Amino acid sequence: SADFVDVREASSDALFALKARVTTELQLRGGPVPERLRLEKLAARTWGCPETSLTPATRTEMPRRAGSATVFCWMLVTPVAQELDLLRVHLCLNASLFRCDDHLLISNTSIRSLMAGVPHGDRIKELVVEQSLNTSYGGSWKTTLNTDLFVAVWKAIFAKGLHLQQDFTVKVDADSLFAPDRLFYVLDAYSKEEQRTAMYLNSCPWCLVRLIGPIEIFSREAMKQYSGNMDRCHREVPHHNISEDVFLENCGRLLRIRAVDPPRRLLRPDWKIQNIDHKFCSEGWAAFHPYKSPAALLRCYETTYALTETQVKAP
Repeated sequence: SADFVDVREASSDALFALKARVTTELQLRGGPVPERLRLEKLAARTWGCPETSLTPATRTEMPRRAGSATVFCWMLVTPVAQELDLLRVHLCLNASLFRCDDHLLISNTSIRSLMAGVPHGDRIKELVVEQSLNTSYGGSWKTTLNTDLFVAVWKAIFAKGLHLQQDFTVKVDADSLFAPDRLFYVLDAYSKEEQRTAMYLNSCPWCLVRLIGPIEIFSREAMKQYSGNMDRCHREVPHHNISEDVFLENCGRLLRIRAVDPPRRLLRPDWKIQNIDHKFCSEGWAAFHPYKSPAALLRCYETTYALTETQVKAP
């Protein structure tokens, strides 16, 4: 049988040769293409940045006030083509978590290696975890039942102390558009005394579940509470038929962490669609969800970063 190579160390020629050899052997056997070969195919893709009208000269961002809260942002990335294509847009535009004070991509394989051909790929900071990213679907919300997965990921973050380095920790999804400059504007509405308390922002104040997964924002003190009590929450909070955001909301309630409504536009979510209506991109939100199409994600970035400061601040 053919031997596999470490994609993080192999040259492009070695990857192509390996793919051809193993594919031929498997076709002769009639067997399935294994997971490792799938990752090698991703690593061998030709990457590039999409054409865009968005340039540093045309990009408008909210001015950051001196002394503004700092943020650490992280994203769990499943190594599949759809998520990597969305990540490529964020990376090429130097947008989303790449505009935070610090960031981390988390996966069970090296995303940096898979996207080595993408311009600015050397910006990527990552953590590779030995953890299956597979989850089931169901529950009363008909959603991804990913609590156990995210508990493991949060513990990996806590173990490295990454939740303590900045004033706030932000978890954002790959299929969310996220403009950190708008988040700084939201956080500036809270006094330094408030920011030092154990608090999290309700991502969607008008939703039945107010802390929702597309973007989750926690103060450092809240992170300390979650870090010290995650095992307790995992024992005491029913979680087998709910998603990670519902679990965190219920855990926060158990720990008496204060949930606050954002004073300004934070997240514009929608459900049961592939891409959010483009008309919302001109309304000055800090985040939008979902975007399954890289082209639609890019178009919304172009629109939202063309807004003036006055338009963003408009009620």
